[in-house]
Amino acid sequence: MRHSDQKLTDKIYTDSNLLPLGEVVRNLPDEENLIEVLTEIIGKM
Repeated sequence: MRHSDQKLTDKIYTDSNLLPLGEVVRNLPDEENLIEVLTEIIGKM
């Protein structure tokens, strides 16, 4: 179901606390490097 106004939809369904996360995701390394980074992080847990 949609709202008649996109701004209303954005206001209700956008969690502004998560917006900085989008920048982090856009700056992730390419897939090959990402796998290496994640493997290293998991190894430290």
